[in-house]
Amino acid sequence: DKYGPFIIPSDTCLQDARKRLHIALEQTRQLREAFTDRVYGKYRVCLIPPCSTEQILSRILSDPQQASKQLEHQISLVNDEKSMEKKEASKLNAEVLAAGTPTNVPATAGENQQPPSTPTTASPPATPINPLEIMNAENAEQLMYISAGLSLIVLPEQDTTGLDISRYTDRSPVHPVTGQRVKGISAAAAAAGEVMLDRARKASAMRDERIRRKTA
Repeated sequence: DKYGPFIIPSDTCLQDARKRLHIALEQTRQLREAFTDRVYGKYRVCLIPPCSTEQILSRILSDPQQASKQLEHQISLVNDEKSMEKKEASKLNAEVLAAGTPTNVPATAGENQQPPSTPTTASPPATPINPLEIMNAENAEQLMYISAGLSLIVLPEQDTTGLDISRYTDRSPVHPVTGQRVKGISAAAAAAGEVMLDRARKASAMRDERIRRKTA
């Protein structure tokens, strides 16, 4: 039964279920829009604006089967990428931990251990290689792109053809020419906004490299 998961005992007709789903969709859209406005208002970081409920419903109702297949495909891609991100972050964290663990640590002296007969000069430990430096990241969490929401960020230098961001008067927390923070936001907010943009750039580059390795 295709309608089974969406029907509750109090529904008297299919329209009741549709009305309830419409309300849930609108509530989700409003939360996304509020989050989008808040991030821009505080940090001047632009996020991809959500579509209106009418636009979402129009795409679904125009071709329900194709819309369903497209959504299922997108969900699958996102879940696969989230899983890949978690695996890479976990692996990188383990490598960083191993790189930061000294290898030339003297063993604890036991009861029957004899001191060396002649003094020896300990060689300095080799400088460990930090995988984060190779990945151009400060921490493993910067590998996250989809699951951290960084895919929603519209970078100032990004081509926005086909994306309506006319609601945004500024596309960066600092002016690209003068370097001054815009619209009177605080220095702390401007600095935090720049960090978010920088992380989005790094994460996007890492994601492109991950896709390149996967398709190579």
